[in-house]
Amino acid sequence: MKLDASGLAALMMSSIAIGSILSPMAQSWISNYYKSKNKEQDNKLIVQKLELTNKSAKRTHIRSTFEGYVKYTGEVIATEGHSGTSEQGRYFGEILLYLPSNVNVDVIHLQQIIYGERDPDAVVDRFQQARIHFGGLTQSLKEELDQLLKEKE
Repeated sequence: MKLDASGLAALMMSSIAIGSILSPMAQSWISNYYKSKNKEQDNKLIVQKLELTNKSAKRTHIRSTFEGYVKYTGEVIATEGHSGTSEQGRYFGEILLYLPSNVNVDVIHLQQIIYGERDPDAVVDRFQQARIHFGGLTQSLKEELDQLLKEKE
């Protein structure tokens, strides 16, 4: 079959017409494909950022719990129970969540010393005893806080 000039022109025109119809469809498909790829990457970055923010918030909460406990326990001991008792009680409950049982025992013992009944025959005042016990406990608390913050990194 021989193509003359008019047949060749018609073939070229029909090819151009088909190409003009398919080209926007192909362009749209390619564009949507890369948009979805970019969205997936953006979503992954958002999730990673949220995880880092969550870890940071958790570390900040743990640190503030430890600091609040030490601050208000020190205040209760220093004022011999005249101020800071409600705050100290709140932080006492929270700090127990983060401590291992061997340190929990010491924290509970200190709490019993501070809020225990007064013994009139005691040689050492309960707040003096609490100061001594609290002095030793703070180092254990610092070590536990450091270990917890390292685990959360």
